[in-house]
Amino acid sequence: MKWIFIASCIVLFGFSLRVSKLEQQAIWWDEAWSITLSERSFPEITPIIARDAHPPLYQWVLHLWIRLTGITEFAARYFSVLVGTLTLAVVLALAKRLLRSIEGAWLTGILVALSVVSINWSQEARMYALGALWGTLVVYAYLRVGERLNRWWLLLLFASICAPMSQYLSGFAVVVVNLDVLFTLRQRDRNFLGKWFAVIGTTGIIVGGWIVYALRLATRNPRTTDHDLIYPLQLWAVTLVNGGSNFIEQFILPAFVLVILIFVGFVVLLLKRQPKSLLLIMLVTLPPFFVWAINFVLVLPLSDRYYALYAPLAIIGVVAALMALWHRWLTRVPLIIAGIGLLMFGSMATYRDWDARYFRDDYASMIRAVDILANEGERVNFISGERYPLVEYYLRRLYYPAPIPDIVRGVPSGDDWRDLMPTVTGNAESLWLIFIERILGDRDGARETWLRENYQVITETSVDYNGFGLYGLPESAIDYPNPQIVLPPVITEVRPMDWIRVGVPAAIPATLRYGEIEVATVTSERWDLAQFRMYPAYPNGEYQLLVDNQLFTVTMTHSQTAIATMTTPIVADFGDMQLVSLDLPSREMSGGQTLPVTLVWHTPQRSNRDVRVFVHLVGEEWNNASNSFLWAQSDGLPVETPLNVWWEGLIAHETRILQLPDNLPSGMYRLYVGLYDAVTNERLTDVQTGSDYVAFATLQAK
Repeated sequence: MKWIFIASCIVLFGFSLRVSKLEQQAIWWDEAWSITLSERSFPEITPIIARDAHPPLYQWVLHLWIRLTGITEFAARYFSVLVGTLTLAVVLALAKRLLRSIEGAWLTGILVALSVVSINWSQEARMYALGALWGTLVVYAYLRVGERLNRWWLLLLFASICAPMSQYLSGFAVVVVNLDVLFTLRQRDRNFLGKWFAVIGTTGIIVGGWIVYALRLATRNPRTTDHDLIYPLQLWAVTLVNGGSNFIEQFILPAFVLVILIFVGFVVLLLKRQPKSLLLIMLVTLPPFFVWAINFVLVLPLSDRYYALYAPLAIIGVVAALMALWHRWLTRVPLIIAGIGLLMFGSMATYRDWDARYFRDDYASMIRAVDILANEGERVNFISGERYPLVEYYLRRLYYPAPIPDIVRGVPSGDDWRDLMPTVTGNAESLWLIFIERILGDRDGARETWLRENYQVITETSVDYNGFGLYGLPESAIDYPNPQIVLPPVITEVRPMDWIRVGVPAAIPATLRYGEIEVATVTSERWDLAQFRMYPAYPNGEYQLLVDNQLFTVTMTHSQTAIATMTTPIVADFGDMQLVSLDLPSREMSGGQTLPVTLVWHTPQRSNRDVRVFVHLVGEEWNNASNSFLWAQSDGLPVETPLNVWWEGLIAHETRILQLPDNLPSGMYRLYVGLYDAVTNERLTDVQTGSDYVAFATLQAK
């Protein structure tokens, strides 16, 4: 076991490196629901999770975990990290026993460690990692019960109960080992069968009892599935070959090759009569059929997340099949396994969900701002609709470990909301209302209308497309509070089009700087949230926010590298903006393709003018669709950034995409680039040539 312990420590270190991102990723709806639900008591959790069509074990355990660690993104997710790491240790031990090879166990461990679905769902505040662990333990304990030690029977019983009680789909492991017992029934003695029926009977009573209880409460899902068996099979094959991705089209060919190799390898295993070959085959082949079949009951939106429950077990079978070929026919199977590992590593680096989710300041600043502004005992109400788990999550982070005050209430969403509104608002003299995704929580605007009919607006603040405000009864004299408190930014990393928000007392300027450059300054007559939009033209790097001698640092990522110097001579000088360079990947094109045009812009000075860039492809033949010689165009803000927020000396690049029509005639075309005033639609002229466009290139259409 020493080598398993060492391997687990290495993998734990690797996971810990990844954990540094856990607190920077945005909590999404399902995670917020898990955390919010886990804050309730056991008697409250149980019926709610039953109605949600999920088993309760993960929520029960998370309930205890949060009480040990507190509520943060890091803490809630790190439980899954620990569970995922433990799963890998069990997989290594299980692979060594099934494959009877330390080398095979190591290959299995490497592939599981690189599996995107395993890693990704071992960093989520959801039940999939826990379900995978118990499913793996079911198979491992099943292989050990033949040693006649009662502790393995106890582990088998415990794991068989915990697997489906963590995630219903984890019951697959219990089904598989029962099928293996059925197929090998003649080889079993009475002592084994007696204990086996005791385990299965006890499991059936406990899990069956929960299912009977849950069926009485479960909400029927009105969704219907439009997937046949083909899609689950394709998704499973792609998950095995690249570690997990819903984009199956780009991996169909390698997945098909791997399926053929696995099939041939399994034939070899059966011909060699290798022990447990049937179990290995079932671990690989049955998951998509199991998901497909159970989908008729649970109606799941098929996703590779469900295969995270089966991937650790199935990879053992994949390695077994490939190793059978290695010893029988093929001499290059190590290269095949290495290729799968590289595919998984590449998927791990490019998987969209890894970098697409991060901590944005969507709701946190609003909620914290109202907490600062509201007087003690003053009511706070929310219109949040389907976002209420996220709202409750941020509230619990704000008040933890104290309970959320009773004066903080959501606006009712049921049909009887009008009768409940006086109770929710408490007929208070003044109250705060926070609008979050109001189109989801108040689709017809009736609740907002009720509020304005019964209360006068003291003030309202827009926060992107959300907002908050203070309201008072018509006869009340309510003053807007002005605390001398600075609310720091709740985020430390932003990406293009994100907001940086900081709470600022009245008359105190908030200044955003990039090095020595002042990007923007905001001053308000009252306490307010100063908001700074980070645009795509802004380069990566550290930005400083200075408020009342307090300095906050926020890092811009996923934008473009800062361009310090310009190339000379410039292509065109339009006064407010200068076109530094243009670039095309090719001078040849054909209909139906896209034509990327890269432009580099420079602002010699700040300007309040509203300008747009245009890129036109003009041909020699008449285009009836445009009623001109114009065949393709791309117009918009330069670098998706208004000119009035470009600072002096800023250089930024963009790639504008021209979609070429399918009927593009062959011949010669010219590419024209320029700027126009968005208010008057007049084109800006190049001060060097007097022309209102730049004729950039001649292109050939095939």
